[in-house]
Amino acid sequence: PHLVHIAQAAQDVGIDTDEYLWFAYDVVDLDIIAESVKTQPGDPLDNLYSGMGSVRTLDGFAFKDDDAFLQAWKENDKEFVSRLNTLNPIAPQMPGFIFAQPNYFQDERNFPILFSSFMYDTVVALGMGACRARNIMINNGTSSPLQIPQQVNFNPGLNLQYNETVKLQFQGA
Repeated sequence: PHLVHIAQAAQDVGIDTDEYLWFAYDVVDLDIIAESVKTQPGDPLDNLYSGMGSVRTLDGFAFKDDDAFLQAWKENDKEFVSRLNTLNPIAPQMPGFIFAQPNYFQDERNFPILFSSFMYDTVVALGMGACRARNIMINNGTSSPLQIPQQVNFNPGLNLQYNETVKLQFQGA
């Protein structure tokens, strides 16, 4: 539905010609568009679709059974599940409460959701950057952080965390 409005606006201002290239990202699956939308020549959607590209972000586990993130997910054992159940801040019978079974991480119904590996990498990178920043702060700044661009103006603690996060090197999911 949103593409109809975008296509009409593009036609209204004359940017739906072959001089322009349009890209759809993730939520607009061009396979579905090709199957479900029938347009006529000159129709705003037809003009928009002509030469449209698609960019998709996929977790490795979406297409590889031997993906490292998925393998690590499956290796979480019943002791780990028990710790998670113990730490669950939501009381039983409250909305959102889940009591995970011992084989939770091996059960295919509980496989990671879309973008899980990207969320994991983000959390790990920020955590590692915070640890590095804290280490510098308690060691009287003995490491020199990267220079932050002039247009970015955080408080000193955030500057340090940003700098240390940028320096990180780890193999993510």
